[in-house]
Amino acid sequence: MELQHDDTFDLAEFLALTEQGREQTAVGHHAEAVTSLQKALALWGDPPLADVPDDPPQVATWRRELLWKRKVAQEQVLELRLLLGEDHQLLGGPAQGNR
Repeated sequence: MELQHDDTFDLAEFLALTEQGREQTAVGHHAEAVTSLQKALALWGDPPLADVPDDPPQVATWRRELLWKRKVAQEQVLELRLLLGEDHQLLGGPAQGNR
């Protein structure tokens, strides 16, 4: 793989957005944190670096690390959406009352 001086990577944007989401969560801005984290997650398909061959072998290691970071962000989104009361939306339907 050959890189040019003007090549950019969405990794920096992903890391910045996930950090922004953590900071927003820390100050109680849960809805904004969900938005930041969802923007970060939208940057990549699954798996990250799918179009990059595993040569050099370090690419496979990077891919595993990125998959872990992605999984952490996905879990944070789910937790935040639960905090925001979106549990029935996550389950795909209206909440059922006790009968």
